[in-house]
Amino acid sequence: MPNTNKRNIPKPTFFGKNLKFLRKLSAVSQQQLANTLGVKRNNIAAYESGLVEPNSGLFLKICTHFDIVPSAMLSKLLMEESLDSVDSAFPQMSTDKLTLLKSQIEPFVQQTNEMTKIYEGYTALVELKCAKVTDPTTNELYASFSDIIDLLKTIIDLNWEMIQDIVPYKPPQE
Repeated sequence: MPNTNKRNIPKPTFFGKNLKFLRKLSAVSQQQLANTLGVKRNNIAAYESGLVEPNSGLFLKICTHFDIVPSAMLSKLLMEESLDSVDSAFPQMSTDKLTLLKSQIEPFVQQTNEMTKIYEGYTALVELKCAKVTDPTTNELYASFSDIIDLLKTIIDLNWEMIQDIVPYKPPQE
């Protein structure tokens, strides 16, 4: 007699890694994406880490947001597919240079993402500090910090533009 209490373990998907890749490629923070989707930031973090996957309604909303076919979001690593498209984006580049470029893209995306987190943290800190300051000299100091933070934001934006130019991601069509 077969055991009817047997649980089916679901097959792991690439959803979390793909969500993180698409979010980074779009230069969107977890908080910004959470706000757009109407969920909490920690939900996005949990999805990206692969701890949980969203319900079907939210999953479809995410796919629509990133203009991606749901089956592609689950079944293939979009980062690898995008790296393969780098070859066609730079047809004149030698194989050695293409290999080097591909090997540097992911760390560059990661570093730009880290810079984005730092920017968000310093922006929040300066806003909090400025709200409490009454001394004009200290206020000028925080204004200088704001200028430096704005410069960091410009660098981050340029990095994301360059990443989007190098990784010509096009959502798969059914």
